[in-house]
Amino acid sequence: MILRDNRLTGLLWVMVGVCVLSMGGVATFYHLALGRVARTTIESSSEAQAELRASYALIESLSLTQNALQNLLRERDPDALEVLVGDLEARQDDLTVRVDRLGDRGITVKSRLASWKERCGFIVDTFLRGERAEANSGLVNSLMPESERVLAEVREVNEANAREVATRTQKMEADILSTRYKAIASVAAAGLTVLAGAVVLRGQVLRGTGAVTEILGRLSSLRAANDLLEEKVKARTAEIERSNVELHGKKQALEQEIVERTRVEEALRETNVALQNAMPGISRLDPEGRYVRVNDAYAAMVGRSTDELIGAHWTVTVDPKDHEHGTGAFHRMVRDGTCDFEASAVRKDGSTFYKQVLLVRITSENGDFAGHHCFMRDISERKRAESEKEEAHRKLVDLSRRAGMAEVATNVLHNVGNVLTSVNVSASLLKEQVQKSQVADLIEVSALLQRTEDLGTYVTQDEKGKLVPRFLAELGRHLADEQRSALTELDALLANIEHVKDIVGTQQAYSKVSGVTEEVSVAELLDAALRVHSGAFVRHKVQLSRDYATAPPLLVDKQKVLQILINLLSNAKYALDSLPPEERSLIARIRTSGPDDHGVRIEVVDNGMGIAADNLTRIFAHGFTTRKEGHGFGLHSSALAARELGGSLSAFSDGLGRGATFTLELPLRPSEVVA
Repeated sequence: MILRDNRLTGLLWVMVGVCVLSMGGVATFYHLALGRVARTTIESSSEAQAELRASYALIESLSLTQNALQNLLRERDPDALEVLVGDLEARQDDLTVRVDRLGDRGITVKSRLASWKERCGFIVDTFLRGERAEANSGLVNSLMPESERVLAEVREVNEANAREVATRTQKMEADILSTRYKAIASVAAAGLTVLAGAVVLRGQVLRGTGAVTEILGRLSSLRAANDLLEEKVKARTAEIERSNVELHGKKQALEQEIVERTRVEEALRETNVALQNAMPGISRLDPEGRYVRVNDAYAAMVGRSTDELIGAHWTVTVDPKDHEHGTGAFHRMVRDGTCDFEASAVRKDGSTFYKQVLLVRITSENGDFAGHHCFMRDISERKRAESEKEEAHRKLVDLSRRAGMAEVATNVLHNVGNVLTSVNVSASLLKEQVQKSQVADLIEVSALLQRTEDLGTYVTQDEKGKLVPRFLAELGRHLADEQRSALTELDALLANIEHVKDIVGTQQAYSKVSGVTEEVSVAELLDAALRVHSGAFVRHKVQLSRDYATAPPLLVDKQKVLQILINLLSNAKYALDSLPPEERSLIARIRTSGPDDHGVRIEVVDNGMGIAADNLTRIFAHGFTTRKEGHGFGLHSSALAARELGGSLSAFSDGLGRGATFTLELPLRPSEVVA
């Protein structure tokens, strides 16, 4: 019995020992788990706090960088500019370092800050070029709003980091509380199961409770640190808000400074306009157009004293026929700021002269119209010179037309001469045929037969009389051949006479006065121009090709178009003189053009000397020519005529020795003329 009790007692103590060892292991496990949770949470919170501190440092660096830029834009000392630019660059480098410390949440801030630095660099470059107003405007309207957006992004990162710190702290508290409850429950269960092991387990429980107490202490310290961090966040946020208010005030002051500079620049621009157009006559007028200040030169030009002009309306110095023109110029000046025009001025004695006038608007401080400056110059001499030039130009046009008509007349006379040569040949042949005609033999036979009393007996029985019928038959055939030959020559003679009539008719048409609009065939117009030069093309052995597409008739001034085409064909003929005769080629081409084929395009293409690239536009200028005997007016007058017809004249060439193409484009109807 005693042995069994001892065995039971030993078994009980073994069980107690096992329970004690188990509870010690459980307590140790929970102790280690609580320590690991605490360390992980503290490390995460430390990382979040580090990101918060980095974001506050970024805000402070951004504010310092913006202040450095403002100091740079206000600095005017060249020696200090270099120092301020260096300071600004150092601030920007510091921004780059600080934004890298924000971690993954700083990606958006990095992108926004890159845009901010790019705009900052552009403003600095603008300032260093001397464009201060544009740099200040960029700071106010572009960089400051971008700074506010960067600050907003940083605040969002701050708020996210603060939320993460609070979340991790709450999670750590919950994990510690849960672990503590589990440890206490396990210890209590073990105590109720084995009362005998309570003393043994007491030490382990106390050690577990000590670990929990240590963790709670760390948690309390972490809470205190978090509260301190929140206080710092609030204080820094208030500081940033005060900085923003200060920046807003600086922004308003800078905007006011820009407005003032704009006004000064506007006044300077008006002064520059006045200086650049330095005219001797200067006056100022009120908004109603009455003189308030007049200098002596202005008064002398209009034949009045300065006292007479003060208070007078501007219309007293302008020829009545130009009052409407002057009123229109006045309204343009009010709308656009300046207006330059010419008009006829009138003096006090009634005499007139031409004047050039520049009107410059005056604007009050509140932006209202406050009158205008009037600058005046007497341009009578220039107008006289222009009139003489126009008269000389008119005479030149007339001489050019006469020269063109003389050239055409030469071609016409040569063509008529060629035709008359053919007419002379035909007439000589007819004369020769008449002279050699056997009509005389017929007359002799007729006389012989009339002398014979018995014609029947003579023809049938007389030896000579029997030859008469055969002779008459041969004579009839011969006379018939003569008739056919004469008719052929007469037809050729009539054709040559018609050719002469066509040549003369073309010359008469070319000599008519232009200005009459009529409907004509494009092909007939081009053929008429080709006929004028047909003789020259034959003499110069020019191979002429026609490439006519079907085109609607033109309603146009026929004579102007004919003059243009004749001039283009003449130039092409001269361009081909540089080639050997067997290589000379000219193409006359007709095509439709424009939207819905509402126009026609006539091209004159040659493979002659070509045109240098720098001469393709100069050839249409007045007086420009590449020929020694040229007068430099043909293409110029042709281009003007084409423009008057609502069309255009252009040239194309691949270069010297590569030929040229002249293109005349015309609308089908005058109503389609483009102004």
